[in-house]
Amino acid sequence: MSSLPRTYYFAYGSNLWRTQMRQRCPQSTLIGTGLLPSYCWFIYTRGYANIRSSAPDDCYGVVYSLTDTDIALLDGYEGAPYVYERVLRDVQMLDDGRVLRCVVYIDRNVKEGVVREEYIKKINDGLKDAYEIPEWWIKRYVRPYVPAVA
Repeated sequence: MSSLPRTYYFAYGSNLWRTQMRQRCPQSTLIGTGLLPSYCWFIYTRGYANIRSSAPDDCYGVVYSLTDTDIALLDGYEGAPYVYERVLRDVQMLDDGRVLRCVVYIDRNVKEGVVREEYIKKINDGLKDAYEIPEWWIKRYVRPYVPAVA
């Protein structure tokens, strides 16, 4: 029996939360924690996570393997191509240093904003799941926008 074709996906927002990813993309498989070089994490005017090109910065996230069906579902959740644009970027895996070509969703709107109240718990749950993301990075990039919750 042949397996379905798979695509790597780099999550940096609420899709860090594994429960949400299982609900959104039932055939997804977690690969591990990765680093997207030269991108800065922030909350933008819609109240959700976004990233922008920024040479001195790097963005941590998690990589999943998705089927074409999962990608189509994720396009719907991300509003692609009308809100977030689906692009391909090279992500370096933390465990073994390999570089994977990943789908990444990025909005062209790079104006900073205020986090939506309902998004705070999702980001914090995702950060608990993505425990390999360094605490210093979370404090520097996420905490200015998203408070920790107990």
